[in-house]
Amino acid sequence: MIYKAYLSSIGLLTVIPITAFGLGTWQYYRLQWKSRLIQEFEKRMSNQPLILTKDANFSDLLSFEYQKVLLTGKFKHDQEMLVGPRLFDGKNGYHVITPIEIADGCKCLINRGWIPSYMADQSKRTEGLPTEEVTIQGLIRLPPKSNLFTPKNEPESKKYYFIDIEQMSKLAQSKNIYVVQLIEDDFIMAPFLATKGKPIGTQAEIQIRNKHLEYMFTWYSLFIATSFMLYRLFKQPISPSIARRVDQIKRFS
Repeated sequence: MIYKAYLSSIGLLTVIPITAFGLGTWQYYRLQWKSRLIQEFEKRMSNQPLILTKDANFSDLLSFEYQKVLLTGKFKHDQEMLVGPRLFDGKNGYHVITPIEIADGCKCLINRGWIPSYMADQSKRTEGLPTEEVTIQGLIRLPPKSNLFTPKNEPESKKYYFIDIEQMSKLAQSKNIYVVQLIEDDFIMAPFLATKGKPIGTQAEIQIRNKHLEYMFTWYSLFIATSFMLYRLFKQPISPSIARRVDQIKRFS
């Protein structure tokens, strides 16, 4: 039993550093990929905004995530969709998704920003519902996907729990494009403006998690620690009881 336990310890300490090294290396390559992706997004954000018109090639725009765009048109507030609940500064609320008509029959989905939950009723936020033609600046984005715990959207009840571009663009009869409106006012004043019904837009920044460096160091640290333990295990003298057991096995084999 002692000998089997000894062999099991060696086997386990052999598998762990190999696995940890492999996972650390995988995180290294993930880090390189994520860093290049962020650099590409930063480059796009530094470019001049594209002016979206009805003649734009909307099918290609989805591949230009984080590209700044300018749109001029009228919001279709009667087709507004509130997605939530969503937290902002510890408060519950909704993201306001509203189509904007940039030409006759040509509409795009706009995430205008966040409003507090008590402003869900449009009659309470008339100041945040412009009826005139507006020009907005935004970022082309791909919204996060739903997970297993996200309820399904219920368009018939006007309940939306996540942003489904295909579903929402079909409902709004808009182009299959999603733009996140950039904040127009001082961000410090945004919470005050939200109390008057004006959505809080997003800031021009890359919103991507990049913790691969931390994960890489964690796995490589585990690799080093378990490799040292394995080295010590091989270097330490075998106890007399295990030595006798090994000798018996050799004699009967």
